Amino acid sequence: MVILNDKMVPLYCKSVIEKELDISLLSLLNEGFTYKNGCWVLKALCKKAYAKPTDFIDETGYECFVNSFHIDDYVSSNYIEEAFIFIRDLFKIWNKAANNCVLKGFITQTDYGANVKFHVVRDGENWINEGEIDNFEEAICVVTSNTFN
Repeated sequence: MVILNDKMVPLYCKSVIEKELDISLLSLLNEGFTYKNGCWVLKALCKKAYAKPTDFIDETGYECFVNSFHIDDYVSSNYIEEAFIFIRDLFKIWNKAANNCVLKGFITQTDYGANVKFHVVRDGENWINEGEIDNFEEAICVVTSNTFN
C-alpha cells in the first residue's frame, strides 16, 4: 500500500528510486534491527534515543519516536528521493528477515528536507489517520513493507 497526499504526488513522481542509497543513510541500515520491550527499532537509531517505551501510550508511539530521523542530517540534496530509497531498502531488509510483521513508513517533506518514520503495524494503533492525509500542511507519503514483497 502506498498513500500519498496531494502535495506528495508530484514529489513522488519525480523520485528516481532505482538509485543506490547514499552511504551515510546506508550506515543506519547496516546495524539492523533490535527487538526491545515489544518494539522493533533500528539499532543505529536506538543508540541515540533517550526515551523508554513506558514514556508512550503504545508501542507504535515509541517506535515512531525512535525510528524517526531527518534525511537532511545525512545528505545535502535530493531529500525526498533519498527518503524513498531509504524506505525501499529498509523494507527489503525487513522482508528478507522473514518477520511476520508489516512495517509502515512515513515520509514527510519539511522546511529543510525530509523526515522518515516507521513502525510495526498493530491492531488498534495508528501513528496518523490516513484518511485525513490531505489535511497535512506538508507533503506526506505512507507506505507499507508488504508493498515490496
